[in-house]
This record gives sequence, C-alpha cells and structure tokens, in this order.
Amino acid sequence: MNLASLDLWVMAAYAAVLVVLGLWFSRRANRSEKEYFGGGRSLPWWAAGTSMIAASFASDTPLLVTGYVRDKGVWGNWAIWALGISFLLSTFVFARLWHRSGVLTEVELCERRYSGSSAAGLRGAKALFFGLLYTAYAAGAGAVTGLRKVLGAVTDWDIGTCVWICCAIAALYVLAAGLWGIVATDNFQFLAAVVGSLATAWFAVHAAGGLSATLAAAPAGSLDMLPPASKGGFWGSPLDFFLAYGLFQW
Repeated sequence: MNLASLDLWVMAAYAAVLVVLGLWFSRRANRSEKEYFGGGRSLPWWAAGTSMIAASFASDTPLLVTGYVRDKGVWGNWAIWALGISFLLSTFVFARLWHRSGVLTEVELCERRYSGSSAAGLRGAKALFFGLLYTAYAAGAGAVTGLRKVLGAVTDWDIGTCVWICCAIAALYVLAAGLWGIVATDNFQFLAAVVGSLATAWFAVHAAGGLSATLAAAPAGSLDMLPPASKGGFWGSPLDFFLAYGLFQW
C-alpha cells in the first residue's frame, strides 16, 4: 500500500511533535536526578493519570482487545477490566504511601522495607527482572510489535525498518525528556489516540451500513457483558470467570 503525501506529512508532523516535546522538557530534566526520574514530585494528578492511561492504550492494546472480542465476545475484556481492582488500590491507597516514602523507584522500597544483604539482593533481582525482562522485553516488545504491525499494514516498510524507526523516535524523546517530558508526550499521544479511535469507529460503522446493521451482523452472544453460563470446562459459569480473573489480579 502506497501512502499519499498528506499521510506522510501527518506521520512526520506527529513524530516531530513528540521529539519537540521531549527536547522542550530536557532542560528541566537536567536540573537534578529527582527532576529527571521523579518529575520533581510536582506532577499534577490529571497529567500523571492520563499518562498511565496512555501507557495502557499503546499500539498493541487495540490489537489485543480486537482479538478478545473476535474470539470470545465483549465479555472477554474482563481479562483487562479486572485490573481495575489493582488500579484503584494503587491510586487511592498505595500512591499516598509511595509519595510519603520519598523513593524514586519501586525497587528502593525493598531496602526501606527490609534490611541487610537480603534486601539488596531482592532489590537487584527486581531491578533485573522488571528493568530488563519485563519492561524491556515483555511489555516493551509488545508495544513495539503492535506498532510494527500497524506500520507494516499501512506502509511498504519491512519489519526491521518499522522497528528501528519506532525505537529511535521513542528513545530520542524519552532519554532527553525525563519524567515530565514522557508525561507530556503521553498526554499528547492519548489525545491523538482517542480522536483517531473515534474517527476510525465512525468510518467503520458508516461503511458497514450504520450502527443497526453492525449490531445485527454481530454473532449471537458476542455483545454479552458476562460469559455464557453454558460454556463448559474451566469457565463453567460467570462466577468461575469473575473469581479467576478477580482473585488473580488481587
């Protein structure tokens, strides 16, 4: 698929805004270590919250949700909705304790909570696991893979080119910007994602003949909010489903 000149200009402008925002906040990030990693402990709640939502609305999320709905129906999204338990606890309980502790990173809590060489070992193990295996590979690779799939579908670029472009742009503004810059770019990206998603949904429904035609074409049970009680195996009833995801997230 060949992109028109307007498409390329929109993509270039979007990437330029991200880089400019990152460079704009780089001066502030260079003031101190706490400013770079913790935003000077002065981030507004709405900016930090929107940034967290944006991080969960990356390029891989629409692909994942689409797969859930296609394979199971709307109720398949309880795999994500169940996260509300931990999110609410983090927001209204643990965030206050975290702020009061004065730490910059999660692994610092290990040495605050425990002591001795075992605390240092736990801190190192968590830093290695979350910093390398989880963040860089499991979570990070998922987002990059999603964006690579999107770029690969709308351009003629090969996989390597898509990955290098995505990683280079992200690395440029993340390394320069510090936490404030990341939050600013997240807020911009979230706004762009919401507007783009609403526009895509409107055009898709319109192309399908309207909302009534779209709903009529949906398979039976695919719009149910709860899993079917007749489903066999482990998901024997809606209660089984809720307990599995709800207690697991706890």
